[in-house]
Amino acid sequence: MNGKKVTLFIFFIILIDQAIKFYIKLNFFLGEEHAIIGSWARLHFVENEGMAWGLKLGGDWGKVAWEVIGVRLP
Repeated sequence: MNGKKVTLFIFFIILIDQAIKFYIKLNFFLGEEHAIIGSWARLHFVENEGMAWGLKLGGDWGKVAWEVIGVRLP
């Protein structure tokens, strides 16, 4: 695969991921669960109150500070 195909593939995967998250956020209740492939794969809706992996650094202002740092760094 050349660079352009890889970039399009990654963009497509991210687009699908975000579309699924958006659909679940709008249509699932907190704690709701749906089986996808029998009992092997399930979607379970939970809310993450913190940042990545539930980190809570400095409360709300700490989250804002980390977001600003993330935007400023390339």
